[in-house]
Amino acid sequence: MTNTDIQFYLKELRSEECFCGKAKKPGRSFCYPCFNSLPRDMQRDLYHLPAADYAEAYDKAVEWLEGLRGWTSLRKRRNFIRS
Repeated sequence: MTNTDIQFYLKELRSEECFCGKAKKPGRSFCYPCFNSLPRDMQRDLYHLPAADYAEAYDKAVEWLEGLRGWTSLRKRRNFIRS
Protein backbone atom coordinates (compact mmCIF):
# COMPACT_ATOMS: atom_id res chain seq x y z
CA MET A 1 0.00 0.00 0.00
CA THR A 2 1.34 3.38 -0.97
CA ASN A 3 1.55 6.46 1.22
CA THR A 4 -1.22 8.02 -0.92
CA ASP A 5 -3.47 5.04 -0.17
CA ILE A 6 -2.78 5.31 3.55
CA GLN A 7 -3.57 9.02 3.47
CA PHE A 8 -6.83 8.32 1.62
CA TYR A 9 -8.06 5.82 4.23
CA LEU A 10 -7.02 8.04 7.13
CA LYS A 11 -8.81 11.00 5.57
CA GLU A 12 -11.97 8.92 5.07
CA LEU A 13 -11.87 7.66 8.65
CA ARG A 14 -11.29 11.12 10.10
CA SER A 15 -13.81 12.91 7.91
CA GLU A 16 -17.30 13.97 8.90
CA GLU A 17 -18.74 12.90 5.55
CA CYS A 18 -19.62 9.34 4.54
CA PHE A 19 -18.82 8.23 1.01
CA CYS A 20 -22.57 8.52 0.30
CA GLY A 21 -22.44 12.23 1.12
CA LYS A 22 -24.27 12.10 4.46
CA ALA A 23 -22.78 13.23 7.77
CA LYS A 24 -20.88 10.72 9.89
CA LYS A 25 -18.85 10.84 13.06
CA PRO A 26 -15.07 11.08 12.72
CA GLY A 27 -13.51 7.74 13.58
CA ARG A 28 -16.41 5.87 11.97
CA SER A 29 -16.08 4.35 8.53
CA PHE A 30 -19.61 5.16 7.40
CA CYS A 31 -22.77 7.00 8.41
CA TYR A 32 -25.30 5.10 10.49
CA PRO A 33 -27.61 4.12 7.57
CA CYS A 34 -24.73 2.87 5.41
CA PHE A 35 -23.11 0.97 8.28
CA ASN A 36 -26.39 -0.68 9.21
CA SER A 37 -26.95 -1.69 5.58
CA LEU A 38 -23.77 -3.78 5.64
CA PRO A 39 -23.85 -7.48 6.47
CA ARG A 40 -22.77 -8.16 10.06
CA ASP A 41 -19.45 -9.73 9.02
CA MET A 42 -18.50 -6.58 7.10
CA GLN A 43 -19.47 -4.41 10.07
CA ARG A 44 -17.29 -6.53 12.33
CA ASP A 45 -14.34 -6.50 9.94
CA LEU A 46 -14.24 -2.70 9.86
CA TYR A 47 -13.57 -2.52 13.60
CA HIS A 48 -12.06 -5.84 14.63
CA LEU A 49 -9.45 -6.63 12.00
CA PRO A 50 -5.84 -5.53 12.43
CA ALA A 51 -5.26 -2.01 11.12
CA ALA A 52 -3.26 -3.44 8.20
CA ASP A 53 -6.46 -5.09 6.92
CA TYR A 54 -8.69 -2.00 7.26
CA ALA A 55 -8.21 -0.86 3.64
CA GLU A 56 -9.41 -4.18 2.27
CA ALA A 57 -12.40 -4.27 4.63
CA TYR A 58 -13.31 -0.67 3.75
CA ASP A 59 -13.04 -1.31 0.00
CA LYS A 60 -15.22 -4.43 0.25
CA ALA A 61 -17.84 -2.52 2.21
CA VAL A 62 -17.86 0.34 -0.33
CA GLU A 63 -18.23 -2.15 -3.20
CA TRP A 64 -21.12 -3.82 -1.42
CA LEU A 65 -22.86 -0.50 -0.75
CA GLU A 66 -22.30 0.64 -4.34
CA GLY A 67 -23.92 -2.55 -5.59
CA LEU A 68 -26.80 -2.21 -3.16
CA ARG A 69 -27.54 1.41 -3.91
CA GLY A 70 -26.06 1.87 -7.37
CA TRP A 71 -23.68 4.54 -6.08
CA THR A 72 -20.10 5.18 -6.97
CA SER A 73 -17.37 6.71 -4.88
CA LEU A 74 -14.65 6.49 -7.51
CA ARG A 75 -14.94 10.21 -8.30
CA LYS A 76 -14.31 11.06 -4.65
CA ARG A 77 -11.19 8.89 -4.53
CA ARG A 78 -9.83 10.27 -7.80
CA ASN A 79 -10.38 13.83 -6.55
CA PHE A 80 -8.46 13.06 -3.36
CA ILE A 81 -5.54 11.48 -5.16
CA ARG A 82 -5.23 14.47 -7.48
CA SER A 83 -5.14 16.98 -4.64
